[in-house]
This record gives sequence, C-alpha cells and structure tokens, in this order.
Amino acid sequence: MQDGAPSSNLYGIEIVPEFISLGYDLFLDKDTLGAHFSQGDVFEEKGALVDLKGKIDIIQVGLFLHLFDLERQIKACKILVRTLKPEKGVLITGQQVGSVEPLELSLGNGSKIYKHNEESFAKMWKEVGDSTGTEWKVNVRLGDGLSIGQTQSKWADPSTVRLVFELERTK
Repeated sequence: MQDGAPSSNLYGIEIVPEFISLGYDLFLDKDTLGAHFSQGDVFEEKGALVDLKGKIDIIQVGLFLHLFDLERQIKACKILVRTLKPEKGVLITGQQVGSVEPLELSLGNGSKIYKHNEESFAKMWKEVGDSTGTEWKVNVRLGDGLSIGQTQSKWADPSTVRLVFELERTK
C-alpha cells in the first residue's frame, strides 16, 4: 500500500504486453504488487477498458493523448469518461506533450498528432462533457519543456511544453 491505496485497487492498461513484463522486471514487484495489468487498446470495442466501464474513481493518463489527432483524442476522452464511475468527484489526471499555441502535426506516415495549450485542452473537455452529458472542472497548466532529451527529438521546438492536467467531474 502506498499513500493509502491498496495495490489490489489499481488497474493498468498497456497496448504493448512486453511493457508490463518490463515494469515488473524494473521494479522487482511481480510477486508483491497486487495491481491488475491487462494488454489492451483504448479504442477496442471489446477489451480491458470495456470490462472496467463505470467502475473507476481516478484515471491517470500519462503521455498518451498527444499521440493522436484531435478527433481521436476526443474519442479516447469519451471512453475514459465511460470508464469512470458515473458520479461527481471522479478524477482524471495526467500529462502530455503540449504547445504554447495549439497545433496539429503530420508525422509523415499518414498519421497526425495534436498538441494542446490550456485553452484548446479546456475546449476539448467542454466538447467531451457536452457529448457525454457530464461537466468537468479543468485545471491545466503548461510546464517548462519535456526533460526527455528534447533537443534531439521530433518534439524539439521552442513551443513544445509539458501540459499537466487534473479534471474533476462536477455533473
């Protein structure tokens, strides 16, 4: 138990099953951690997130949403909302790659990503709330870069920042 949360109450979804094994190897806790890890894709119609529908109090989304264009980010957020318990006070926390000014980038392989600033992220959650019949208190801020070898990556431009957020359902 860490900070009062029994590990048996924790669920994790990872698209690459080897990353689950690597996590156990890194932290040496396969025999002691009671968390439930599943291989899955957030966009699967059947799968790990479907099984958790309406059962979760808090979702932590780390460096995930920025991997998609705006349309797929909205779709993923709606799925996250369905995974939470249908009540006030549930939370979504996380971080992602952001930008001082919102922009869509083409990755050159036919796919695109969308990097938010505070305003565009709040606007997206207003749209998600309107389409799911929920309302969200959005606390979002931009941080100072990514601190992950930023100068040698495709994310290395002066407008790229870390976007950190906390969302609380108010309706």
